Formats: sequence, C-alpha cells, structure tokens
Amino acid sequence: MDFISVNEYDVIVVGGGINGATSVANLSYQNLKVALIEQNDYASMTSQASSNMIWGGIKYLQSAEFTLVRALCESRNRLLKSYPDRVREIAYFTSFYKGNPYSSKLIYAGAWFYWLMGGCQTFKPRYVKAKQVRHEAPLLKQEGLNGAVSYADAYLPDNDARFVYQFIRDSQKRGAECYNYTRVEKTLYKNGFWEVDLLDLRTQQKRQIRARALVNACGPQLKSLSEDVPVSNQVAFSKGVHLIVPKIGPSDRVLTFFSKDGRLFFVLPMGNRSCIGTTDTRVASHECEVSQGDRQFILDNINSYLNEYKDLSLKDIIAERCGVRTLIVEGDDQGEDWIKLTRKHKIELDKDRKSLTIVGGKITDCLNVGEEVGEAICDLLKTQYRKGVWYGESTDKDDFLEAAKKLNLPSYFDGLSLLADHLWRRYGKEALKILDLLKDDPNLMNEVHPGSGYIKAEFVYMGKEEQVHELEDVLRRRTTLAMEYKLDEMDLDMMRELLGLEKLQ
Repeated sequence: MDFISVNEYDVIVVGGGINGATSVANLSYQNLKVALIEQNDYASMTSQASSNMIWGGIKYLQSAEFTLVRALCESRNRLLKSYPDRVREIAYFTSFYKGNPYSSKLIYAGAWFYWLMGGCQTFKPRYVKAKQVRHEAPLLKQEGLNGAVSYADAYLPDNDARFVYQFIRDSQKRGAECYNYTRVEKTLYKNGFWEVDLLDLRTQQKRQIRARALVNACGPQLKSLSEDVPVSNQVAFSKGVHLIVPKIGPSDRVLTFFSKDGRLFFVLPMGNRSCIGTTDTRVASHECEVSQGDRQFILDNINSYLNEYKDLSLKDIIAERCGVRTLIVEGDDQGEDWIKLTRKHKIELDKDRKSLTIVGGKITDCLNVGEEVGEAICDLLKTQYRKGVWYGESTDKDDFLEAAKKLNLPSYFDGLSLLADHLWRRYGKEALKILDLLKDDPNLMNEVHPGSGYIKAEFVYMGKEEQVHELEDVLRRRTTLAMEYKLDEMDLDMMRELLGLEKLQ
C-alpha cells in the first residue's frame, strides 16, 4: 500500500462524538500531540440524537442509582458554571394524571431529594395543584389531572452536535489535528507504536499515522474498531427516537409526562419548534431507523395529554431524530428488564499496548469522561497530568458585545435575544470573525431563511472554518435548520454557495 505521508503522534483518538471530543480537548490541553479520526462528520451518530438535556437524571432515582444521580448532578452544575451561554437552566414541568405509576406528591418528595443531591444549585421544586395547572398550562388536558411538580435541570439551547463540535474547535486551537470523513482501515500495534491506516473518504487518498497510545471512542461501534483493541464489557443498544413538531407551549420550560410504558416523556424546546419523545427500544445494532411504530407511540403519548385543538398527526412531523444508547450489561444478559441497565460509563485499559476504550457515557457526563481519559493516558505515557480548566467558554463576552453593538445588530426570535447573544453562544471568540464579515458586507446580515435566526455571515464563516464537506453537516449538526424546517422550504442552492461547497466537491 502506498501512503501519501506518515505522521507521528502521542495519542490517536478514534471517534468524533462527545466522548472523543472531550478526550481530545483534554489531551491537547496536556500538551500532547493528538489526532482525532472520525469516519463521518463530527457528532453524526448518537451525539446528534440526544434529548439536548443536560440533567442529573432524576429518572434514575427509580432504579436507586443514587451514586450515578449525584455524579450527574455535579456534572450538570459544572457545565452550567463553565458554559453559562451554551448550557442553561430550565424549568421542567411534570404533570400527573390518574393511572400514572407514581403520585404527584411522591414525585414532589423525589424532586426535593433530587434538588438536595444536586447541591441546591438550581431553583427549588414547587408543587402545583391541579387547579393551578389549568392556569399555568391550559394546553394540557384536564381530565384525570392530579397536579404537577416544577423543578429545574438544564438543556442545550442550540443542539447537542454543536456542543460536541465546540470541544473539537477548542482542541484544534491547542494544536490537535482533527479529521472528519476519514476512515480507519487497519490498526496494528508494533514495536511500541500503534500504526493506523487511514482513507480520506472525500479524496480517496490513503495515509498512515502512528502514535504511542490509542483511544477507542467509537460509541456504539466500539467493538468493531480492531481485534487489537478488545472490549471486555458486554453492551446492549437502546434506540431513542424524537419527533420535531410545531411549537407546543412556551419555550421557557420542558413539559414532562409519564408515557404508556411508565417512562418519563418530554416536550423540549428547539428553536421555533418542539422536540417530543423519547422511545427506549432494544435493538441489535447501532444501525437503526425510525419506524411507523415509533412515530405512532410518540404521537399517541403526546396526544393523550394535550387538549384536542393541539392533536398531532403524522403530517405535523417536521423532522426526526434517531440514535442508540450504548448501555453496559453487568452479568449475564438475559434480555429482561434491560431498560434498567446502568447508564454509567466505564474506561477499559490495556496497559501493555497503551490503549483505552470508553464504554457508554452521556453528554451530561462529558467532562468526567474527558478527565478520566486524560489522567489514564498521561499515566500510560508516564507524563505528568496537568491539572487545570481545559473546558469552558471564553471570558471575553463583554468585549465581543461591545464590538457587536457598533454594528447595530437586529433582534431575532421575537425580540427575546439579540443576534449578538446567539453568535457568542454558537461561536465564542470566533464570532469576532463573523463581525468582520459583516463589516465587509452588510448584506450578510440577512437570514438564510426567514425567522430562523441564522444569518448568511455564519454560513460563510462555517464554510471557511468548520470543516464542512456536506450541506447536511451544517443543516443537521452545526445548526438546527434541518430540524426546524423541511428541506423543500429552504433555499439550499444559496446555502451551498455561501458555504463554498462547489469548490469542495
């Protein structure tokens, strides 16, 4: 095999989802030379199909996983503090009806326990009597209504894939080399190094790189990376489906119910729309799709709680999200009670070959994963672990807002936020480059689609700076446009031109 080049690194991370992104972010902070390899676009599998929730997992109290809940609450609190714009506190409004598996007062007590486990860092839970629910949430059906509980957690006001990508951008600024649309063809541990053969799926060029250590962050595909990187933990896959529909209720809270299978069911804000779900269906493979049964399950559940004027049908579905959760099976897997399988993550180490595999994990737990990987790899490489803050937003927001003020940026989203706030949240200090584009061409202030809040300058910037190779990279992962609008509603040719995709194809 002929290769165009051979580069040497300290660590190669395979997989560009949330686990790989936080791993490379911390490893690059450790002043290690790191390469990240992703065969599709970054965050293109499970990490683009979450509920966009950053939460302590109140539902895990049902299975008495108190240690997990405590750890997730601590992670949520750290993300809220470190990402005040990208991660935001939001109210969860849980309604209770006759026939639900738990009473409202029991859940109210659980919400207080949850609040205490979270260090009292969010607003206090409150109990809402049925009569008051009718006033606060008139869109809910009143028949059988027993009351509600309001408590706080957090969510991503943009989307999960955008959050993942920002870790990758941060690592690139520290010198990490990250490649999307690049497939690992072969791995071989030889003479103290991992030799990895790569194929650029865009150009078909072959390449070989090597490193002293290897991180398997392949998520649901973790067992297919290489025979040289065995995975001892047994895993199961759970398919989660969400539907994007016209907006349901206000955008300042998450509506929560109990679905027909006894699980928590959500209506989450997503820009101009609502995201409803999720399902929890065991599947045999990471390759799955939304079925008609999934759609009907979600629609039946939401319609059972909404007033008739808001009944939803298949024609109301704007977009769909589908992904698999990787769950660890402890002991023999008999297939029963699998919904109760732990949501914890584990780190597997092969000290002889200096390889590490991340099994499981949640976006809420991402900082813990990044730190565990960083500490383990530094130990394997006999390198001093550098303690410090390798994550978080820039502290230069005031300077950016002052610069943006001079451009008289307009308001979007019904005046709830300034465009400047959105630019800062999506791009951080990089948003200054977007301001420069606007100075050179004020026409780039126009939205790419009416009411979307995304302006043309963002597309020009993403095309130049964010390794965009397909229109879907932007519509589905860098933004939420493909989830808020149907493709035939948008000017896709104009978007391709702004991104410069003609030059890439």
